[in-house]
Amino acid sequence: MGFKEIVKLIYRKILFVIYSKIKNNLSNLFIVHIPLTLQRATVIRALKPAFISTMSRSGTWYNREFYYFYNELLKGGTSSEILQSMIFSKLKISSLMKTDYNKIGYDAFFISHWLCPGFSDYNGKFRNDWDNLNFYSDYTYPSNFDQIPGYFNSEQIKVRYDISNNWVPVNNADSKLVYFYRNPLDQSVAYFSAIQNMKLQKLRYRKDSQGNLVLIKDIHEFLRTVGMDMYIKHFLTFQLMKKKYPNNLLLITYENLVRDPKIIFRKVLNFLGHDVTLSGNYEKFEKALNMSSKENIIKLENAYGRSIPGHYKDEFNDERQLRDGRIGKWKKYLDKNDLNYIAQRLQEYDISIDDFTIE
Repeated sequence: MGFKEIVKLIYRKILFVIYSKIKNNLSNLFIVHIPLTLQRATVIRALKPAFISTMSRSGTWYNREFYYFYNELLKGGTSSEILQSMIFSKLKISSLMKTDYNKIGYDAFFISHWLCPGFSDYNGKFRNDWDNLNFYSDYTYPSNFDQIPGYFNSEQIKVRYDISNNWVPVNNADSKLVYFYRNPLDQSVAYFSAIQNMKLQKLRYRKDSQGNLVLIKDIHEFLRTVGMDMYIKHFLTFQLMKKKYPNNLLLITYENLVRDPKIIFRKVLNFLGHDVTLSGNYEKFEKALNMSSKENIIKLENAYGRSIPGHYKDEFNDERQLRDGRIGKWKKYLDKNDLNYIAQRLQEYDISIDDFTIE
């Protein structure tokens, strides 16, 4: 490379750095600073986000699809228009779903595998033990704002939606947090089965004590090396915060969601302060329930030609995100030793296996 080429390369790199800084400053100005200034001057209102966290394989996409359909219906769309638009773009519903505040009472729904807001300041029983538990994957557990595509950067999201004051109970006595969890037996089996066909193959590996990647060979090894750590570390943040702030957290089992989605989704919306019985809401609520039913999601995925989130390998054309949600599928995969191990691990944190619906 000649001298002129080196000078041009350095020049381009300098311009890129300057451009990036200007772009970032302008982004912060228009996305964060100006709106916050207008809020403080009461020219515009503060944004209000809704929080819904789920365990993996425990209703994440069921929630996203239902609330997406319900919001689009409230905005005036018809069922056929909504579905045609989704199929045309092969829409993947984001974990940050912008919604119509005037219709649903929220500017956005955050739906993913979030940790419980405010738990970072929790210093009660088991906090030290919780610190020693591990999430083996930074891909799905826990979710973070950097994983939200097509929106602001993570710090802009936190500030623009005032995450701390909207969701942290110690800061906001009116904060509302919803969490869906599944019994640890079926959840572990469902998660392990799902990662076998995912495009992201690194989910099939764990790190050993030397930092080497090791293939997880079966469900029994998964439970003992990463599965129960991952389950307890997520679940415990909500269980402990629920005990401290009982009126701010709504914990719902995936099993109840599958058994009676109508009651559960209505219960969640009521908890969030949205009345589905108001004029015009109930008909759209019923339609959203129907559109997000197992039968209709299968039709939608067939029209996509793949799962809606697109997590699975391209060669698995018949692989879908949707499962039947049956309770007790673990019986085909787990033995008595597995059950004893799970019960013992839970008991270490004063959690009883009897508190879950396992069949």
